[in-house]
Amino acid sequence: MVGIPGFSKRLFEALSDRKINVILITQGSSEHSICVGIDDHNALVAKEAVDYAFSHEISSGKVDPLIIGKRPFHHRPGRGPYEKPPRRQRKMFGTLGRNGVNVRAIAQGSSERNISAVIAAPDVKKAINILHEEFFTTTYKQLNLFVTGAGNVGRRLIEQLRQQQDYLRDQLRLQVRVIGLANSRKMLFNNDGIDLDNWKELLEQGVPMNLPEWVRGITSRNLRNSVFADVTANQDVAACYDSLLQKSISVVACNKIACSSPFGYYRKLKDLAREYNSLFLFETM
Repeated sequence: MVGIPGFSKRLFEALSDRKINVILITQGSSEHSICVGIDDHNALVAKEAVDYAFSHEISSGKVDPLIIGKRPFHHRPGRGPYEKPPRRQRKMFGTLGRNGVNVRAIAQGSSERNISAVIAAPDVKKAINILHEEFFTTTYKQLNLFVTGAGNVGRRLIEQLRQQQDYLRDQLRLQVRVIGLANSRKMLFNNDGIDLDNWKELLEQGVPMNLPEWVRGITSRNLRNSVFADVTANQDVAACYDSLLQKSISVVACNKIACSSPFGYYRKLKDLAREYNSLFLFETM
């Protein structure tokens, strides 16, 4: 847009003439770079209007056609547009990044007290929860747990969680909620947390176990601070770790298969955990 006078005026007039409401504007120190946020259903109409308004400049090669930003500015969450943003920005973007929420666009006022961010619609509820927890809640941190395996070791884990709920909350400021529970026959989800006093009866009333659906149920919930605990010795379960880590869901396993598999898969899991701000923890000798 260098050398194109009145660019901002013409841009917003083109949008206004088509009754397109601008939700967010972020602009550098000049007209050379402008990003606007609008409702998704207006995107193609907006492109048509703006490209028409600047058809002469586009045809002469002075400007490029309007780009509709569907993909994130950065390929991985947690990497903001500044090399070292102010403290509150670092805290905000770091919190979002650790939970796999990617920031598509940012607009900031004259101080770091006013920041607007554009994120994908499915991430809105999780983003609000984690930011509120990070900035305003001082009582406890919520951890959402999905346990696969309810045999001897799995039952002991669940019993420990049941017995230590008060201790974890009062001493460690950690509220652990078991959101999902599965064994080889049944699987169960409860977004409010499974009652651990009668989890066996509740699990028996669950739906038949289906591993792809189990993993899909975990990832689609898109909950903050999610952890997948594998208390099995099942190869198919171990083969699902990569799809969970890519959703910023941490994996804790007593299952030794993934870590004793070909080195390439183990290396992939470690790299994914680092790339998507999740943890891959295991106990394998």
